[in-house]
Amino acid sequence: MLKTYFIRHGSALDVDPDTLDALWAEDRIAIHYPHDEIGTTGDSRSLKPSDYKGPAKSALQRLLDLARDGGYVFATYRGKAGGKVGYVNPGSSVELFHGSWGDKNKLQGREATLKAVRLSQARTLPQRKRFP
Repeated sequence: MLKTYFIRHGSALDVDPDTLDALWAEDRIAIHYPHDEIGTTGDSRSLKPSDYKGPAKSALQRLLDLARDGGYVFATYRGKAGGKVGYVNPGSSVELFHGSWGDKNKLQGREATLKAVRLSQARTLPQRKRFP
């Protein structure tokens, strides 16, 4: 049975608007946990959950599980109205996606390395007005 995932690309992702625009345009979902347990300088490129701790470890494991098993995704992106729905094909790869840091952690402009998966059959959903 396929699972359904919700992905929020919010301010905690700490990437700049151009990076979010690229994720949106390329129908990708991503996580940005740049710090690993082995003291990598710059953003970690490791795709091994055991190299991370806490939320980073569990988020990367879930992304790897989604790529391996496939599933449905609903994703929102900071600064974009609406969202995207799509499907991750079983056997997909988690890839490194390069962009730039945002300004939340005072690292603006530094290269950001995200772990990303591409959606297939992606659809953009418009934002709906709320009714009283």
